[in-house]
Amino acid sequence: MAMATLKYSFNKHSGDIVEEVYDLRRFAHFVVNLHDFNFLNLKRTLLCILGFSFVSLSVSGIFLFCRQFIRQDLQESKVNK
Repeated sequence: MAMATLKYSFNKHSGDIVEEVYDLRRFAHFVVNLHDFNFLNLKRTLLCILGFSFVSLSVSGIFLFCRQFIRQDLQESKVNK
């Protein structure tokens, strides 16, 4: 069984410990660093692209969901005439 090692990140200017990371928690550290939004120097652009796609998928899904009920109501009204 591999032993976990502890890695430290230091502040350049003050020398204070910024964070401690265990080797076994590399993935968790990667996920925490996602909040920096600095992939390929895109910063907030990537967040805006993801947010817009999420909103557009949500709106179109709600529209399609409601459309089926509107169609059912129209068909029932034609049958009842």
